[in-house]
Amino acid sequence: MVGCYNINHVGCLGDYVMMVAEQGLVGMAFCNGGGPNVAPFGARERVLGVNPVAFAVPSGSGRISVMDFTSGATAEGKLRLAKNKGEAVPEGLILDKDGNATTDPNDFYHDGAILTIGGHRGSALSIMIEILAGILPGGRCSAFEDYVEGNGVLFFAIKPDLFRKKADFDKDIDLLYSAVTGAKKAAGIERIWFPGELEQECYNTLSHEKIELNEKTWEAVTSIGDSLDVSFE
Repeated sequence: MVGCYNINHVGCLGDYVMMVAEQGLVGMAFCNGGGPNVAPFGARERVLGVNPVAFAVPSGSGRISVMDFTSGATAEGKLRLAKNKGEAVPEGLILDKDGNATTDPNDFYHDGAILTIGGHRGSALSIMIEILAGILPGGRCSAFEDYVEGNGVLFFAIKPDLFRKKADFDKDIDLLYSAVTGAKKAAGIERIWFPGELEQECYNTLSHEKIELNEKTWEAVTSIGDSLDVSFE
């Protein structure tokens, strides 16, 4: 178990737990900070970070199952992308400065707030991540006056064979995979995904195809490049 604080943007938590799982271990990570952006359940002002959590689990077949998502209803970056594209966001993600539900991403950038995922459950999860990834390692929380923007992270790497034979663990992971992906499908569903599969397929596809950037995002990237004397073609 390793705790970090006073660090910059840690990036995608899933990458770190994947490194752990590739060594045959179970990886867990909790990250606080990057805010405040999120309103606790029942509030209308920003208090919490988006506070992601990630898990990765190996299996005997070589498949790694990964979960990586924020305890906020959306990541701030997705709001920025929608704002740059001039698009609305789905309902239930953000509030405006007066605490009203809105689908206009611009409202978030005018003193609005992100909601928590799953209402009070996501709020409780986010608060616990502030404690585990912020306070426990010795860092600060987004709500504190002396908070300096950045991330605190708590990492776990767990050896399955501390509890049971690794082969038995691997076998049961594969049994669970078969039970979940082989379950009877609901109407209109073509495939049941195990955690991480959809993202891996997306990664495989985009690794061989072009990634489209909207005009405002491209302008921001080239502007930074210009300031550093780096050109893009």
